[in-house]
Amino acid sequence: MRKVLLPIFLLVSALASATVSIVQDSGTKSCAAGTTCTQTNIVGSNITAGNLVIFMQGQTSASSNNTVTAVSGGSDNFVHCSQCRASANGVESDIWYVIGSAGGYRSITITNSSGSVASSVALMEIAASGAGTFTIDDNENAAYGTATTTPTATNFTLTGSNDFLLQLAKGSGASTMTAITQSYTISVNSTTTLAYATKLNSITATGPQWTGTSVKYGLSSIAFAEHASGNKPRHKVTQN
Repeated sequence: MRKVLLPIFLLVSALASATVSIVQDSGTKSCAAGTTCTQTNIVGSNITAGNLVIFMQGQTSASSNNTVTAVSGGSDNFVHCSQCRASANGVESDIWYVIGSAGGYRSITITNSSGSVASSVALMEIAASGAGTFTIDDNENAAYGTATTTPTATNFTLTGSNDFLLQLAKGSGASTMTAITQSYTISVNSTTTLAYATKLNSITATGPQWTGTSVKYGLSSIAFAEHASGNKPRHKVTQN
């Protein structure tokens, strides 16, 4: 009986989860004021079909808030993360994404509600080994309308068993993020204008605390549950 059960156990374990990895990370780019912004070759290689693609945006304006209304690349139309947008007295942060990208592109176009505000943007491509897939697990935001050196992200409510977690921070003025808790890794490609950090193959629900310059902050957070090939997704995609 043991000779039969062991291979079955190994098969179940293999289907339980796959390895989540970052394929490429554009780093922080600048969008000049205008109703549209095209980032040509924002990443080094074409997006691979089937992967998860995440767009991040942040901006600061004393008089007019700029809202992203659409993001597209190739034949992909990105979905707005329903709870990610943070607005803190003129500081904005937000996230859009595509699950199961059509792939084949390196450039994206961003459409804005206001042509008077410049912004900072970034793009990241995520893959799951063994033809794994993703669904959105949770998304949150936190707004700090008064200056602080330790803005803290909202806790996640997670139901996945193997998640990709992303934290985004946009500060007003000359802000610099120097640290983040909960074992997140700040992207070396992010800058003082738009900082972001990731945690792979995790189920950490506690919102991490950033350490940075004493300014106002908008924080956006999103978690994607990974499903190994053959596992049925249990989470719904939320959008608005």
